[in-house]
Amino acid sequence: MIRKLFVLTFFISLQIFFSKEFFAQSLDPEFIWANNFGGIDNDGSFDIVADHSGNIIAAGSFANT
Repeated sequence: MIRKLFVLTFFISLQIFFSKEFFAQSLDPEFIWANNFGGIDNDGSFDIVADHSGNIIAAGSFANT
């Protein structure tokens, strides 16, 4: 059985100490996982998609990793 994944991303809403962060989480509808990406400088997500197998592909940029 393939579970449907709901992925929420916050593109620029996580701004901590003047640094943008990339955060993603998966809910189904309960919490499954969460992760932040990048280093201590500005990071950003450009796009995120799920394929037919449920794999998640994210594109973004990371600075000072």
